[in-house]
Amino acid sequence: MNCIMKLGIRSDVVFYGDSHSRWSDFRQYFPDVSICNLGCSGDNLNGFIRRIEMIQKVQPRKIFFMGGVNRSGITSLEEYRQKYDILFSAILDSLPDSQLYIQSMLPLNPCVFDKYCSNDKVKQINAIQKELAGKYGLTYIDLYSVYAEDDILPMDVSKDGVHLKLDDYDKWAEAIRPYVYE
Repeated sequence: MNCIMKLGIRSDVVFYGDSHSRWSDFRQYFPDVSICNLGCSGDNLNGFIRRIEMIQKVQPRKIFFMGGVNRSGITSLEEYRQKYDILFSAILDSLPDSQLYIQSMLPLNPCVFDKYCSNDKVKQINAIQKELAGKYGLTYIDLYSVYAEDDILPMDVSKDGVHLKLDDYDKWAEAIRPYVYE
């Protein structure tokens, strides 16, 4: 955050969340848009809330949030509801002139269910996000359906059953393209 503040970084769009955002490079899909990637590998609900000040320093017009898979195996649905509510409210309060877009969690491959959670729980978490997006008048973007094949993340687009291969962010970029340019 100190670097962002001292460098005076300003961007039109911020990608905020966990490693899914961190490993992306949406600048290749939107070269005419000023983008700041504030994804943090391993981050979770508490970290997202703590890092809101980073977004404030960039003062983006649009924020694309996606996160929640880390600690999903041990986090209750009620905790997801509470923490997402706090997160979305805090972002809106601290950045009232920015548009916040909520992107669903991606499906997982069964090879990682023991470390994370099942896709049934991912869908329940996404339903919570969608409900809260409605509560706050936010746009909810369903990325789960973009990547799910037979209700799982296929290994041909994933390097480990959780994360996308770099070349497979193209579907994500197409799903958000109308929102980046609206």
